[in-house]
Amino acid sequence: MKMVARNKGVDPITFEVIRGGLVSMCWEMGIAMERSAYSPVFSEGLDYSYAMFDASAEMIAQAAFDPCHLGAMPYSARASVEEIGIENLQPGDIILENDPYNGGSHISDFTAVMPVFYKGEIVAMPAARGHQIDVGAMVPGGMAGDAEDIFQEGLRIPPIRVNAKVSERDDIWKLVLANVRLPNALQGDLRAMFGALRLGERRISQFVEKYGPVTWHSCLERIKNVSESYMREEIGKIPSGSYEYEDYIDDSGKMAEPAKVVVRVTIEGDELRADFTGSSPQVSGPINAPFAVTAGNTLIGVLHSLEIGGDYLVNQGSFRPIKVVAPKGTLVNPNFPAAVQGGNTELSIRIVDTIIGAMAQGTSQKRIKASCHGTSSSLTFGGTHPETGEQYINYLWGLGGQGGRAAGDGNSAMEPFATNNKGPYIEINEVRFPILHEEYSLVQDSAGPGKFRGGVGTRLAWSLRADQCELSSLSERHRISPYGVFGGLPPMPRRCSHFSDTLLKIGESETFEHATTLFKKPSPSKWSNVVLHRGDAVALSLSGGGGWGDPLERSVAAVLEDVIDRLVSVGAARDCYGVVVDPKRKRVDARATRKLRKEMRARGPTIHNKDVKIVQTVLFRNKGKKNMREVGRLLPRRTLSFGVNGDAIVVKLMGRDYERVAREIESLRSRLGEARILTTQFVPEDFREPAPGILPAGQKLEGP
Repeated sequence: MKMVARNKGVDPITFEVIRGGLVSMCWEMGIAMERSAYSPVFSEGLDYSYAMFDASAEMIAQAAFDPCHLGAMPYSARASVEEIGIENLQPGDIILENDPYNGGSHISDFTAVMPVFYKGEIVAMPAARGHQIDVGAMVPGGMAGDAEDIFQEGLRIPPIRVNAKVSERDDIWKLVLANVRLPNALQGDLRAMFGALRLGERRISQFVEKYGPVTWHSCLERIKNVSESYMREEIGKIPSGSYEYEDYIDDSGKMAEPAKVVVRVTIEGDELRADFTGSSPQVSGPINAPFAVTAGNTLIGVLHSLEIGGDYLVNQGSFRPIKVVAPKGTLVNPNFPAAVQGGNTELSIRIVDTIIGAMAQGTSQKRIKASCHGTSSSLTFGGTHPETGEQYINYLWGLGGQGGRAAGDGNSAMEPFATNNKGPYIEINEVRFPILHEEYSLVQDSAGPGKFRGGVGTRLAWSLRADQCELSSLSERHRISPYGVFGGLPPMPRRCSHFSDTLLKIGESETFEHATTLFKKPSPSKWSNVVLHRGDAVALSLSGGGGWGDPLERSVAAVLEDVIDRLVSVGAARDCYGVVVDPKRKRVDARATRKLRKEMRARGPTIHNKDVKIVQTVLFRNKGKKNMREVGRLLPRRTLSFGVNGDAIVVKLMGRDYERVAREIESLRSRLGEARILTTQFVPEDFREPAPGILPAGQKLEGP
């Protein structure tokens, strides 16, 4: 185990005063940004983050803003300083960049780093990252769900030096502002961002003046070392070994096929290696994640899987025990010029999901939560405001459910794990933009059943109050569900077997339809350039989170309370939890509930075809009656849901000869062992007769 050196030159009280003061400073910068920004995405949505770096561009402190920003910011800060050269920086300089291929996340996120000087020496660098409402992309707002390359996603800015005063006479600003749809909004938001950095500059100068540069630098080193020590201590509690998991993105936006994220987490003592080898190749669509996004969200997934206290300070020391391997040319580290907008908003969440899924196999159950709803559900639209005649752009997103956990149900109407923004801001949207919200509600039966169910998702519906606008969508988890853990189940699908959904009501129609139906888009969740007219409506429904633990272990009182609160229907209470509720009196039938739960436990878990990879199909006959046996392995992304390992076997027997099938089941149990058979199903129906003894190439199975 690696021992981390401790700095002894700072007394503990001074250390804690400076450490806590730097976190407070980051909060103060963020609040200043919130109160002075031009766009609601900052002042209401809080889509920004602030942190502080030392003179070596290593993160020292941050406030709990957007984890997706903060996890990737160290790569951007380091790349920016290396590109400009620290020796070339002058007082008043700010380095600005948004390049995903140079440490950035996606083009909409602008990162600004400001050196702070004390007696001619750089002593620290406060930094900011914020999502700009428009960057000159192919669609208003920049969130085109079907962008093919980064050139369609907007103006890419390499690290450049600008002045904190944001003078409109500066040639750089003329160039940048001439290439966006809302130059006044961009300029106003950057002024707010830079002004908050100048506030940080003043606070840092006060610290250094008070404590002196020697104490200051010693304290910064110790802050990193303490965070590293805590991280190593927590990683060291996990048994050494390798843990694998995989999850999927619905589609690329350009093609309907899913794409896979695979991770192998290897624990060696107090160090962790996350290897994404085996993930899908990069795609022609906007869901590729730059390396900084993959690495940053790996850290987020690790933090979600460990028992690190709430006062733990995430900084460069947190990264030291963690190594990330992301092969070039893949979904998690694409080659230029792949499109990446959704890599930061969508694939980032799937990276967190896979890390948690892998870590769950080696850590205590009480540390692990089920998957959240798993999408940022970005909707951007713009047009001409009918009252002002000016151009407008808005960025909307919905809220879903967090995953259930050992301590209780998942929270409802929340952001996904990788973000920490706020929305939707109903009143501000209607004041600033020509839309009318018609519904904002919790969606019944959207939460994954479990001993502790997932949080509940929401439905947000609004209609246009202008002649027309141009709408784009970049969302996820429509076709592939979030996962439950330790016997908890995924959320139930909604319309068209979708979990989350983006629907449109066009013209005189009374029904909401998918963009795949209305506009022949290849994806129901990722598209662009849909023109809405006055009265057209949009409905965004988000899934809940996955469940934690066996739903049949959920207290009857909790199920009844959910039914009364209309979070769970009477039918779902019966089918998922085994609780029989009188729909009129809203009372539990205790005798019927005990009987039903006993029957459901005897049947075992329900396994769907899509959860299983068939590795052997055998045809057998008895007295002329045909029967078939399918043996499969549970897909890796579902093993966690049922609390079993990768050797679990699913057996499905189909036919009309029940006695013969029963003997087959007993034979399997004796040959494979009861523990390896997760469930058996008998389907007394006709079926198409396959070729006997099918065994796909490369697949081997002991036993049958």
